[in-house]
Amino acid sequence: MTDSKFISYLEEIGHRAWRARENVPLHGWILRADDGVTRRANSVLPLEFDGTSLDSAINEAIEFYTARDLPVYYQMTEASQPPELDSRLETRGFEKELIVHVQTADVTSVESVGVDNEVVVTDEPSRDWLDCYAQATGYTSQSINVRLKIMSRVRDHRGYALSKVDGIPAAVGFGVVTEEWVGLFGIATRRELRRRGAAEAVSKAIVQWGETEGARRAYLQVETDNEPAINLYRKMGFETVYTYWYRLLNARNK
Repeated sequence: MTDSKFISYLEEIGHRAWRARENVPLHGWILRADDGVTRRANSVLPLEFDGTSLDSAINEAIEFYTARDLPVYYQMTEASQPPELDSRLETRGFEKELIVHVQTADVTSVESVGVDNEVVVTDEPSRDWLDCYAQATGYTSQSINVRLKIMSRVRDHRGYALSKVDGIPAAVGFGVVTEEWVGLFGIATRRELRRRGAAEAVSKAIVQWGETEGARRAYLQVETDNEPAINLYRKMGFETVYTYWYRLLNARNK
């Protein structure tokens, strides 16, 4: 079992790397909101709790998201506070969904992976990066704009990686260095260029870039049902250290 303090620490690191427009403190929790784009940026992060009435705090969180016409999400781990929060949310009609592994690796183990694709990492997204991101993800322009703003709010070192296959932009990724950690986010490959090593090249390039910025460890989040990605990251030396999940309030229970 992973130490609760480490889980909370890495959750805070991940929070700093994906900054919602609103980050409102509530009894030790952080209420995050950003136009409903990504669960992470639109959910309660319950890292601490001040001991107030739990049901009252949950009601306040519900009011916060309802006022913004957003679904009510909590991002949960075994270290979430208070310890009885997950069971209380379940009792109150919050349904469990989208389970995600948090995986880590030493940068040296990732660097040992051999890749041949051309990759560049820049401080700002290039036109090729933006075009490839749109094609690889299929997100709407509104969703992409919100995500780009989330990335731009990062106060730590950030990098935008682009991999090419036969000179064609094929895959993208976003990296953030916080303290000794480099996080890998938003890795996506254009459908017609998949299985050509582009995502692997992007992942390795972000880790190498992170090391130049002082990182010694790498982390990422991968959904538990994404077997291709899990297999890729296993080959690169990543191992699951803990899992998080979301609790979503069923609309009939608001």
